Amino acid sequence: MRRIINEELRNEKLFQLIRSSDTTCISELRMDRRTFYILCEMLRDVGGLKGTRNMELEEIVAQFLYILAHHLKNRTVKILSSEVARQLVGSSIYAC
Repeated sequence: MRRIINEELRNEKLFQLIRSSDTTCISELRMDRRTFYILCEMLRDVGGLKGTRNMELEEIVAQFLYILAHHLKNRTVKILSSEVARQLVGSSIYAC
């Protein structure tokens, strides 16, 4: 049950960051939605990156860009998303 709730929260935040509008995407990630999806495709095709069983590649990239765009530390992301998502971001960044 807890895992489902965490997944729903992450999906909602991802929707707010990427899929809601170009204005939101630009202000939060510093790139529009089209550029974001091109970046994800390049990372998938050229870089060989892929999502994990817990996170899609788009979510990993969005959280990474959010950290860079707002000069945040990884631990600050827990305020914006669940504790589980924060831990996954840390392991995802180090996996790259």
